[in-house]
Amino acid sequence: MNIAYLIGTALPSPKASTVQVMHMCAALAGLGHAVTLFSPRPPASELPAPSAVFAHYGVAPNFQLRRLRRGAGRAGSALFQLRAALAASGGGVCYARGRHTLAPLLAAGLGGRAVY
Repeated sequence: MNIAYLIGTALPSPKASTVQVMHMCAALAGLGHAVTLFSPRPPASELPAPSAVFAHYGVAPNFQLRRLRRGAGRAGSALFQLRAALAASGGGVCYARGRHTLAPLLAAGLGGRAVY
């Protein structure tokens, strides 16, 4: 199954919730699911390589990390980018962490996808 996981925190982060998110994504991918974690893109000066993010959390790099850029206008919005990425990935479910991240997803509907 294709699983998209969306968080509102750039990675890596000192927030404890990001530890749970990274380990959950690795566990789901370990079960054979195609997992993509979407997070905001940090400023260019703080942008580590994906391998450094996986190493920081001590998880296997068995899922994709996609960073959503911050930009002006519809094409620059994280929600627009997420919808486009999900449309390209086929069917599946979308997980989100936090009410500030989950509320826009529920409002947008994401094309009939289940949102958890």
